[in-house]
Amino acid sequence: MEWSREITAGAIADCVARLCVRACTALPAPVSALLRKADEAEPYPPAKEALALIRKNAEIAKTESLPICQDTGMTVVFADVGQDVHITGGTLEDA
Repeated sequence: MEWSREITAGAIADCVARLCVRACTALPAPVSALLRKADEAEPYPPAKEALALIRKNAEIAKTESLPICQDTGMTVVFADVGQDVHITGGTLEDA
């Protein structure tokens, strides 16, 4: 039995776009936890205030779907495409 899989270039593009938005608007839970711990443990008032602002910014980004105010760099996508996968409606590069 031979397996063949098809996916559209548009579906790939939509998925990458959703993941990019998520990466820019939601901190991973471990990062949030570390920021909270750092804020709770910080004795120096200006540093404590900065950590509180970072946490507030992350919460606003999450609830309002806005980018987190940080240097998020450039998106690089690595995709392994098996030999039985066929991309329709364009190419992987198009996506």
